[in-house]
Amino acid sequence: MLTFVITMVVLLVLSGLVLLAVARGEGKHFG
Repeated sequence: MLTFVITMVVLLVLSGLVLLAVARGEGKHFG
């Protein structure tokens, strides 16, 4: 069960980093 929680946290962090990278990329593209 603990491994499942850790996996979910890792996925959430990775998705957050991807969203930040996309936001930065869009900002550079339009800026």
